[in-house]
Amino acid sequence: MKTYFVRILPRAEVLDVQGRAVYQMLKNHQHPVEKVRVGKLIEVSLNDSVSANNQEILKKIIQEGLYNPLVETFEIEGL
Repeated sequence: MKTYFVRILPRAEVLDVQGRAVYQMLKNHQHPVEKVRVGKLIEVSLNDSVSANNQEILKKIIQEGLYNPLVETFEIEGL
């Protein structure tokens, strides 16, 4: 079994309401933050039997429902 992490973040041009709320809270507590973005981290484990084309399988899984391409971007860690 091979495990991958999919990091999903709002696109740079999309207003990140959660990120702004967290940023403001941290600033109110006097923390020296410059920017905060809030996203998702999804752990995906694949069977060993499909190791030849894991990148293609992961992209298909992600595009079928893990993210919204209109407002989010994704990165795969562990390839």
